[in-house]
Amino acid sequence: MYMMLRYMKVTETSGSVKLWKYTLDGNVETLKEKVEIDEANKLVSLTALEGSHVLEKYKSCKIIFQVTPKSEGGLVKITLEYRRLNENDPPPHKYIRFFGQCHSRY
Repeated sequence: MYMMLRYMKVTETSGSVKLWKYTLDGNVETLKEKVEIDEANKLVSLTALEGSHVLEKYKSCKIIFQVTPKSEGGLVKITLEYRRLNENDPPPHKYIRFFGQCHSRY
């Protein structure tokens, strides 16, 4: 899998909307997402609003990052919630790997 993503540090607040442009498996894709932050539960969720590829096969797509503090650092649980447009469409494995790679880089 080939993945390229430019990383920009941005200040996010709950309700922020971001537009991403990235290359995945040789295809340039875009994604507009809404950020929701729940500081009490140490949770950040990103909900797809528009996208050149993601929303062509999925009715909805939401990634959730939840941090569990540990004595040294913490543990991040990544959950991807999605609904297929067609039951025959495959699960979004390439996006799961993509988000995991993005997270491990930064």
